Amino acid sequence: MCDAVVNSLRSNGSKHPNKNFAEIFYMKFCQNQAFMSIKTQTKRQVFMYFWLCSAENNRNGVCKLFLHLCMKTKESGMKAKDASAILAQQIRDEFTRLAAQNGEEKKRVLQSFFKTGKGEYGEGDLFYGLTVPQTRALAKQYRKALEQDGGAVLEGLMCDAYHECRLLALLVLVQQMEKADDAQAQSIYRFYMEHAAYINNWDLVDLSAPQVVGAFLLRRKDWKILKEYAKSTHLWTQRIAIVSTFAFIKAGDTKPVYTVADLLLQHPHDLIQKATGWMLREAGKRVSQDEEIRYLTQRRKSSEQARCRLMPRTMLRYAIERFDSAKRAEFMRA
Repeated sequence: MCDAVVNSLRSNGSKHPNKNFAEIFYMKFCQNQAFMSIKTQTKRQVFMYFWLCSAENNRNGVCKLFLHLCMKTKESGMKAKDASAILAQQIRDEFTRLAAQNGEEKKRVLQSFFKTGKGEYGEGDLFYGLTVPQTRALAKQYRKALEQDGGAVLEGLMCDAYHECRLLALLVLVQQMEKADDAQAQSIYRFYMEHAAYINNWDLVDLSAPQVVGAFLLRRKDWKILKEYAKSTHLWTQRIAIVSTFAFIKAGDTKPVYTVADLLLQHPHDLIQKATGWMLREAGKRVSQDEEIRYLTQRRKSSEQARCRLMPRTMLRYAIERFDSAKRAEFMRA
């Protein structure tokens, strides 16, 4: 049965010289009533057989048109889970293809750079070996399909063992937040924080928290929840707290960053020290360096020492990076 249908599709190619094999398949699937009447299971078998028989460079077209068919027609007989499985496999195939182009050395470099060894902060994280621009391109390419899917594939990517899968999911959330209405924005924010356990490396936080958490809270003009995140015992939730203040800094509001920074002022982990110093630096650069200097030189409540003396040297170095050399030296001697 599968051979007969596929051969029939191939034979029609000469009648449609301007259409590729995927488009012919789509037309026949939609228009052939005899084919539409066969059992659902057979339809699935035909599609998968057709996909496997297609040239590799044509499979993306087959999948895209087939997914469109599943979304637009009830007559296809294909269940949503079938469409989701195909979309998930298509994305994974893209990761594998790009990883093969980049080579094994790229994967090794990323695993080392993001500290995936035993006892390190990224222990056990897996990498395909893609660059961030490559993952961004995939997020842009598949955003619409992931939205139409209804969330199953996006959640799967968000919880995936591979770093690039989680990054792709986060970049899609960033894109969605840009055009979301209030209700959609709240849903995106809730989904993000419900999956905070999987946002478990500094790049995942830094490339998404300001645009998702920060943007949502700025829209609501209510950032107090960031104080609760800063008090969390979860390292990455704490980083989400401080990096999310970037959205407020860009809007000219520095109260969130200075408040959250106070809660993390003596944090022992260098990833929080660096992130806090970075946000203090951005507040000084984008809003007021004089205000940043006052923050650093004034005492924190319940302390007899200026903040610049309380904070770890790593945090201080990051915070004063934009100061002139004389001012930097003055702070480092303090």
